[in-house]
Amino acid sequence: MKKERYFSVLVLGLCAFWFLSSRSIPPATMPGAPGPKFFPYLVTGCLAVFALIQLALSFRSSKNPPSSPVSMPTLSPSEGISGERGDAEEGEEGGCVDPDDLVPDRRSLIASFLLVILYAVGIDLVGFYPATIPAVFFGLLIAMKGKTPWYKLWIPTALITASVYGVFTLALQVNLPAGKIW
Repeated sequence: MKKERYFSVLVLGLCAFWFLSSRSIPPATMPGAPGPKFFPYLVTGCLAVFALIQLALSFRSSKNPPSSPVSMPTLSPSEGISGERGDAEEGEEGGCVDPDDLVPDRRSLIASFLLVILYAVGIDLVGFYPATIPAVFFGLLIAMKGKTPWYKLWIPTALITASVYGVFTLALQVNLPAGKIW
């Protein structure tokens, strides 16, 4: 519980810093429009509310964990929808995995961190779309952890990049960074 409190206080401190930093953004140029300060204030406010909720919940007693109002049955691969055992052996384990029991893969975390850094540098050098294509591909490759062959990731990469192009360039007409090299 102490970790949650420390994290909540850290997030509240970052919210205060971001709020104070956002005060220097110029006001709206059109009357009645929210202006450029609106988004940082909105995100800061939502993040602060969630951090306060987490801080308040961290003071609950852990002796009596809250029970879920809906009980979900766990099914192993050998069970059917009705919950009856199939032809599986008695010693076979199955069922749901508790997300708290999962340990993050250190290599994936480091690879993701490096990917974000290289993506930021790539946007500055070659532009948004030439940097986005390999970033999405390698992001999917890291997320799949070898479960899907690499050549099958080109289709989702193309779909994600085309979606970003369609939304930002075609629909919203946003000028995305072109890069220094091009």
